[in-house]
Amino acid sequence: MSYSVIRCPNCGSLDVSKRSDGSYFCAACTATFRLENEDNIKKYKTLNGMKKNFNYYVLPPIYNKDQFLRNVFKKIINNNSISYHVLEGEISKIQDNKSHFVIVDIDADASITCTVGVNKDVPYTDYEYVNNNGNRIKVPVTKMKKVMEYSPYSATIFTSGEGINLIDGYPSYDNYDFKHNLIYSFYNDSNINPSMAFKVDINDELIEKSYEDARNIIYENLLPKCDSIKDIKHYIKPTSFCGYLIEMNGYEFNITNNDKSYQIYGSSYFSSFSSDIEFEKTDIPTREYFEEEIKNKYKGKIRATKIISIVGFAILFSTTFILPFLVGQLKENTMFMAIPLFLFALLIPFGAVTNKVLKMKQEKEINTKVDTTRSQLYADNYYKKIELANKILTKLNQDIITEDELNKKHEII
Repeated sequence: MSYSVIRCPNCGSLDVSKRSDGSYFCAACTATFRLENEDNIKKYKTLNGMKKNFNYYVLPPIYNKDQFLRNVFKKIINNNSISYHVLEGEISKIQDNKSHFVIVDIDADASITCTVGVNKDVPYTDYEYVNNNGNRIKVPVTKMKKVMEYSPYSATIFTSGEGINLIDGYPSYDNYDFKHNLIYSFYNDSNINPSMAFKVDINDELIEKSYEDARNIIYENLLPKCDSIKDIKHYIKPTSFCGYLIEMNGYEFNITNNDKSYQIYGSSYFSSFSSDIEFEKTDIPTREYFEEEIKNKYKGKIRATKIISIVGFAILFSTTFILPFLVGQLKENTMFMAIPLFLFALLIPFGAVTNKVLKMKQEKEINTKVDTTRSQLYADNYYKKIELANKILTKLNQDIITEDELNKKHEII
């Protein structure tokens, strides 16, 4: 397969333009160069350098088909948000598939110059009209506004980046989450070693995609954290390359439940798995559902407290002021007023305090109801999933899953 893209042999950038004299200019590092054989431009110096460092790995199968299925069931059981309805369906035959990935790991000297902008709150003076003794006057008011402040930025770092891409095999493996899990497991497994030196001639285009992904990670590492960036000039010079051709065995099966079919696929090498369709969620009532129910229960009590306070206030006010005044004893019989005044003083905070206590009890009851109900529903869902998973395993003549072997037992939340 031929290429129509030219890479700078100095820094590896693709930002290259051809000059009128037949030479090429790299905008990234300002290098000028000529191609020795322009009819075979796909043989980059950088890719040839990478090929010398490629190793071939066959990842050891840690999980067989039966173990993979059990592992999937365990993760579904332990995930509170997945409904037991997922496991009510039929399980298809587990298919084997072999996939190959290319990983490119680059170490590089990288630098960047740019202009960065940061949003800052800046005070400024505005004017507003206010009323002053019937006259509208204009007064200064200090307000805040966002201003983008720009400043020059430059940095030079030594960093690395990795790129991974699927060459052949199950297409669903070519997604970010699955490749991220694979590359993480691969780099953190100290037990695997190259089974042979890299001798298979991989098409340069397959290496190129992983190489570009690795360079993009290095570029992202260069970018400063800011609100705006412009006038970017960067330079990436790879200092070492390391490549891996990875062969991995994987599994795939379907769970079909009524009108839904969950396609589940995973690796025999690491324990995570993926599904092209999001699992059905556990049906858990929202907090608003409980709030409405319990607030209706307390509505009458809160209303009664307000009515009692209002009626009591009216009675005490009448007893304290109106009746003594009508009988002409407002000034003479101060002792007659002492007890009502005392009760009147107590009644003022009574309504507010009682109302506050009732609302606190209402909130506590809502929280308790939410936690208790959700905990019970999660527990019911958890044990129902164990029952359905074991029903499937029994049909397949496999050992059932016990609660003791799960990653975590159900916890009351």
